[in-house]
Amino acid sequence: KLSMLGPFIIDIESTKLSEEDIDVLSHPLIGGVILFLPLLIIFYYLRDASEIQGYFVVCSICFILGILDDTKVVNNPILRFVVIISGLIFSAIFFDIKITSFGDEYINNLNNYYIFSIFLVSSCLFASTNGANLTDGFNGLMLLSILISFLLFFIPAYLEKNFFIIKLLILSFPLLLFLAFLNFPKAKIFMGDSGAYLSGSLIGMIAISLNKDWDISP
Repeated sequence: KLSMLGPFIIDIESTKLSEEDIDVLSHPLIGGVILFLPLLIIFYYLRDASEIQGYFVVCSICFILGILDDTKVVNNPILRFVVIISGLIFSAIFFDIKITSFGDEYINNLNNYYIFSIFLVSSCLFASTNGANLTDGFNGLMLLSILISFLLFFIPAYLEKNFFIIKLLILSFPLLLFLAFLNFPKAKIFMGDSGAYLSGSLIGMIAISLNKDWDISP
């Protein structure tokens, strides 16, 4: 029995797999693609915002790396780590992505040094993308946690009248809700690494943006 997973095919019968593995292999890993394409339209709609280019590049880098991981093009975890960290460092430098406060005096003092500032931003985004990836594989868990985060993010965004974040949350929420219905309770598709990395990077970027308005560590 063959299972089509996007650009590659796996022979299930010739490989000893658990029932859970077979369930995963029998569903396409296209959740990330379904999320990314409409997200590009949302980014274009919000193109006048000063931060949008940083969002576009960070999310695109993480999405592409996820695609390469899903298709087994980049299978080496060390190479994967180097690629994503390099991309995040480039984004933090080129688009001047900064975290204004970590809620800790010692870390804030380190954050005043440019090199440490870039390192801390890259580390936070890396932790966010991998945090989402850890919960991927449990039907709907990752998307549910992201939807809850969006609802919580809306509160400070509304109070600080951050209309860019408000619009981004409102436009993205129905898309994520739609994917959640496809992913729970019985998954029809899986988000895959592309969806997990993309979702995690988006959450990380929103948290960093809100950090400029609120003295809350992302």
